Amino acid sequence: MLDDVIFVTDSININLYFLRTLREFCLTIQLSSLDDNEKDIQIAKDIALRCEELGRNLVLYSKGNVSQKALDYQVFFTEFTLPMEELTEKLFNVKLATDITREEMQLSSENSSYPSSEVVNNIMKFNEEALNICNQLRELCVSLFVRQRSNNLFLYIYPSLLLFMIREIDIYKLELERLINKSTVDPIYVADIELLYSSVMQAVAGFLSGLVDPYNQDVVKEFQNFSDKFKEQVALYREVPLSPSSQVELIDSSMILVDEFHEFMKGIIQDVLASKINFIIEPLFLDNMYTEINYFRYLLSQNKEEV
Repeated sequence: MLDDVIFVTDSININLYFLRTLREFCLTIQLSSLDDNEKDIQIAKDIALRCEELGRNLVLYSKGNVSQKALDYQVFFTEFTLPMEELTEKLFNVKLATDITREEMQLSSENSSYPSSEVVNNIMKFNEEALNICNQLRELCVSLFVRQRSNNLFLYIYPSLLLFMIREIDIYKLELERLINKSTVDPIYVADIELLYSSVMQAVAGFLSGLVDPYNQDVVKEFQNFSDKFKEQVALYREVPLSPSSQVELIDSSMILVDEFHEFMKGIIQDVLASKINFIIEPLFLDNMYTEINYFRYLLSQNKEEV
């Protein structure tokens, strides 16, 4: 069973990361919907507001209680989050919760005191509320996917992107259920999470290859190349027998590949902000995907220390 220190730190780290991810999924749903799809747009807005409210409350408990490594790996926000939020606001005439980003930019890991029972109880309530939010957003994504696939709804995103959102929500739910039960992780759980995130990286690279202006064929091909490499990595996780030595080898090979993808994606976002390249999706989505990469790098680094 998790002790209270690890429970609070893990809960804060996981929720800060995933709540931002869910908010940005809601934004993508809003901006990809036709104006007459008012019901789904409003549901997405309401879920985003719940994420924002929980995120703001969580930040209050996060000051001094976040992992320094998580801050170093930029899993809550990146150097591009605020400018990409501002660019998205300008291009789509929307108002985003940039105040949360600014608050998160002030976070530190300086508090090492044992959490009070009140803090532990409140963090547990945050986890339970986050699980409720996950269930509501998952229900919306499934509904959108079914209607889009049956030609009863038009969206400016692929059905496969909705499946990607559902998969991410399911990973968040898996982590929340573990935290609510205060369960520790074992090597099988760790390997399964790495497999899931290798699959996520494959999907991210695949999506972005179809969202960038096809005029940039070199960029399209590079995204496709990364998608193929992560597909091979997924196969390795499924084929290699689990042992401490094989797990270290898988982590090492994953870290090399993810670091390469991180540097490539960093250059892409810099080019977007410099008006050198265009995508047919809101700019903040790109930062969301960049954060996904950062989070996987963080997980791999954590896992390697614990193998």
